[in-house]
Amino acid sequence: MSEYVKTMQFQGDPEELIAGFCKTVGINFEEVLAARAKATPAKKTLSVWMTRQEAADYARRSVDTIDDWCAQGYIEKSKLGGGKAGTVLISRESLEKHIRSCVVKHPKRVRKDLAPSVKGGYRA
Repeated sequence: MSEYVKTMQFQGDPEELIAGFCKTVGINFEEVLAARAKATPAKKTLSVWMTRQEAADYARRSVDTIDDWCAQGYIEKSKLGGGKAGTVLISRESLEKHIRSCVVKHPKRVRKDLAPSVKGGYRA
């Protein structure tokens, strides 16, 4: 066990304990943390609103389809800017809800007429 760990009375600060141990062993704790921070990509938070293009990419549809869904009232939109040329934003929640409502679960297809080499749907 390290001399640092033996002599230190742990007061509840784990970072201090780790930093002291790394110093005793010969590791620069700050460099390790900095390298880890660079290697780990920052988590991207999802916004509540999406642009028309982002919504189209997310739904794997065209921007025209997104516009049609907005016009038909399937998804919620909002407009930034007071003039004619403003940014239209799509509600992520309403888009996901509409996409889920469009999912069709087809029943499993069963073959009635099996070829002689096929028994119970599997090749013999």
